[in-house]
Amino acid sequence: APARRRGPEAVLRRIAGRHSVDAVVNAVPAAADGLRTVLTAHPAATGLLRRPKLAAWADPAVLPRVLLRGRERALAPETTRTLLELLAMPELGGLDDVERVCDPASLAEFGLALFEGWRAAGMPADHGWALARLDRLADDTAVPVLAPLIRSWPGKDRMHSAKAALDVLVGIGTDTALTVVHDLAVRWPGVTLRKAAERAFARAAAARGVPAGVLGDRLVPDLGLDDDGAVTVDYGRRRFTVRFDARLRPVVTDEDGVLRKSLPKPGKRDDPRLAPAAHAAFAELRKKVADAAAVQVTRLENAMRTGRAWTPAQFRDYAVRDPLVRQIARRLVWLAHDDGAATAFRIAEDGTFADARDDVFTPSGAARITVAHPVRLGAAAGTWAAILADYELLQPFPQLDHPVWTLTDGERAGSRLDRFAGREVRQDAVYGLLARDWIRVGDRGRIETIARRVTDGGCIVAEFDPGEGGSGHFVIRCVRAATGPGRAGAPVPFGGLDPVAASEALADLVATAEGTS
Repeated sequence: APARRRGPEAVLRRIAGRHSVDAVVNAVPAAADGLRTVLTAHPAATGLLRRPKLAAWADPAVLPRVLLRGRERALAPETTRTLLELLAMPELGGLDDVERVCDPASLAEFGLALFEGWRAAGMPADHGWALARLDRLADDTAVPVLAPLIRSWPGKDRMHSAKAALDVLVGIGTDTALTVVHDLAVRWPGVTLRKAAERAFARAAAARGVPAGVLGDRLVPDLGLDDDGAVTVDYGRRRFTVRFDARLRPVVTDEDGVLRKSLPKPGKRDDPRLAPAAHAAFAELRKKVADAAAVQVTRLENAMRTGRAWTPAQFRDYAVRDPLVRQIARRLVWLAHDDGAATAFRIAEDGTFADARDDVFTPSGAARITVAHPVRLGAAAGTWAAILADYELLQPFPQLDHPVWTLTDGERAGSRLDRFAGREVRQDAVYGLLARDWIRVGDRGRIETIARRVTDGGCIVAEFDPGEGGSGHFVIRCVRAATGPGRAGAPVPFGGLDPVAASEALADLVATAEGTS
């Protein structure tokens, strides 16, 4: 068939029965050219493929009508049934032509009603297509419906449905949908769902042709703050300016510049329509600022731990120009890596960069910028702690006093750390490491070995023996560096591993012994 017929064939090849073919073609005259030949020639059109049985909640009579583009005509009931049969078919090839001739908002309403019918029927597994097909039918109206369900389903033994809904959000692909996926990937406490969200978000980023980190940067919400991070609250007769301080708490001043303890409630002399709406909008803004800030703080702490790097242009777009992120980023120390050297700097109040001597610093275009890890700052961490204290800048997370683990020269030259052997570690803390960057090696009913990849060619591996008498502890048998997590991995010297990643991994193990994990 010509290339222009491949889409219709992929979409409608599963439709069974001659009347279904006629219904589709007659209901959509604009799509008839090229469709009729493909459909009538395909085995599905001659009844060779079995038509799926539709549940009562998938009856066209109880679902919204599907309107055509222009919203002046609708699919006939028999055509809608054909569409439902198509959706119920496994290995759906695509819905390009259905999307081309049907009104998008009408399809979204239809798909969401179909999903709600399936959910009301108890979410039967053999009709899970009612959820899965939302990835092509739904729009942003489905996001507030799916988001709380994704969060609740794992606790109801419906992790499969939660993962399918993540795929739907990726299929919708809007910033609104992907923000939900991103939030789950960054800070959801449950390991399985968070990892599934990470994978889903990575797929979404790949579809946009950017790394996951860059896409996450672009999803910082527009909260309506001006360049100074302020917003005006208009009560009609009175106006207030609200800024957010270093801890992102609101600071309110009136039109005379007088500081207020908080934003006052609307009074009798305020506009009766404008003031209550403005007060409610500000209350919502406070929640959004707190929520968005929590996500960004977690992202930046993770960036420190993993060594994520920005180009100078990416860094300015993300950490300097955005007023919310800038409030957080100003309280951190950064490193510009360029040609083997690294320069520590902070973001000044005016958006310029300042080094440890408070001189203006401008990284080259070839530099790569990271959140400074104290392992890389070394003794300079104390200097920077004093600088931030002088400027009364409170850090959003423990950066300069973040736990570090340094090795002796002998340990750097070897592949095993003898100082760990025989130490007791809490079992629950070891299991907790699996919620972070560690993986379980083997599957014998209990943990014997865990590993964390620290470079492209290296892992830190910890092996355990059971504690005595079911004490709730493991005993570390050995900690070693190798090329892979399993026993087949060849030994490598600890000095050849990335020092930040090695420090993070070893600090994790120390925390399991000290009860601070």
